[in-house]
Amino acid sequence: MRTKFLYIFFSVLFFLPAACNQNQNKVPDDGPTYGQIDISADETLQPLVDSELFAFQSLYQRAKVTPHYKPEAEVINDLLNNKARIVFVTRKLNEAELKHFEDIKIIPRTVKIAYDALALITDKSDKNLKLTFNQLVKIISGKISNWKELDKSFVSEKIELIFDNKNSSSVRLLKEISGRASLPSNAFALNNSLEVINYVAKKRNAIGVVGVNWISENDSATTKFSDKVKLVSIAPPDTSKGAGEYYEPYQAYIAEKFYPLWRNVYIISGEARNGLGSGVIAFTAGEKGQRIVLKAGLVPATMPVRLVEVKDQL
Repeated sequence: MRTKFLYIFFSVLFFLPAACNQNQNKVPDDGPTYGQIDISADETLQPLVDSELFAFQSLYQRAKVTPHYKPEAEVINDLLNNKARIVFVTRKLNEAELKHFEDIKIIPRTVKIAYDALALITDKSDKNLKLTFNQLVKIISGKISNWKELDKSFVSEKIELIFDNKNSSSVRLLKEISGRASLPSNAFALNNSLEVINYVAKKRNAIGVVGVNWISENDSATTKFSDKVKLVSIAPPDTSKGAGEYYEPYQAYIAEKFYPLWRNVYIISGEARNGLGSGVIAFTAGEKGQRIVLKAGLVPATMPVRLVEVKDQL
């Protein structure tokens, strides 16, 4: 009996190192150009992300990247809870979120890929809305709530401020601009940007808030949306660059930061190794990915942009 016990004991000792070594040498399920992963992205960036992933997977056909489009707060939670390898968002991680990664011994990677903007939209009626930055702040804070307060020629109607989701990056930016913890009672949340566009297109008294890539005229996929609505022109604060003029969220004005509702777009990775998420980042930040950024109506962040001034010929 004793001899049999010793035989089993030494057999376990013999095979244990081999099993451990086998786990250490296990080939990863994915790499920069192959495999399957889930990612999360800010819903306001969906047209851009869809275009990037379509091009990436067309080039690397062994790669399958499944995007999940959500409000910004949920996207960040997916990254923290390891439900998404990488995320597309419009802000960096805060101190508490960085501390989370520090605690699990991972250094998150943050790459700026574009300069974006929030676009304000109205229906295609005859009014051409122009707002000073001060008027915009008053609308967001509820101090201006009637169209007549903006222009005496407008019909006396309550302004409806329409945005995509109460936890979205759009709402966060509007709150930061107004310095308020909440939006006024005439602000309403729908479910996504497409619903905002369709709602505003049918409502004379509504101002919608969407990511500019949803209404880009450069991309055939979103031109149909831009045809439904009209852009609002906004003047920057008096102390800012470009003060005294009104600007729409076109690429040149976003690049120059004349348009005041511009923002950054980042990819943040929680990968502990060089996996498929790293491949998506490299592609998006590279030449092909940055051309897609340009086509989406945004401004590339990792490639130089040349602005050309076109003057009318008399």
